[in-house]
Amino acid sequence: MSSYVSTHLRQFAVERANYCCEYCLLPQSVSLHKHEPDHIVPSQHGGITKADNLALACMRCNRYKGPNVGSFDPLTGKLVPFFNPLISCFGNFAARISRNEDRYAKPLTSL
Repeated sequence: MSSYVSTHLRQFAVERANYCCEYCLLPQSVSLHKHEPDHIVPSQHGGITKADNLALACMRCNRYKGPNVGSFDPLTGKLVPFFNPLISCFGNFAARISRNEDRYAKPLTSL
């Protein structure tokens, strides 16, 4: 199973994420390293290279997550899946963030 990400898929992920890491929302423009497509479910766990399995990730988030799909809860001992920015309770989190000219997050709903 190939983990190669085509130029087309890479650009799709970048634009969908509005040039921000889909995990921590760090804008590409302030990152020292170029953001990269991350397989939400890694190839080694059966994940395939398609748009709904790719999240744009900054180097830190991508390296921290690594090839894992979850972790064990220390209190219950149960395997808990990692945050999936495309299907979380926030919806497509990065795409829902609106940014003003000063690059500060601007809420879309009232508090």
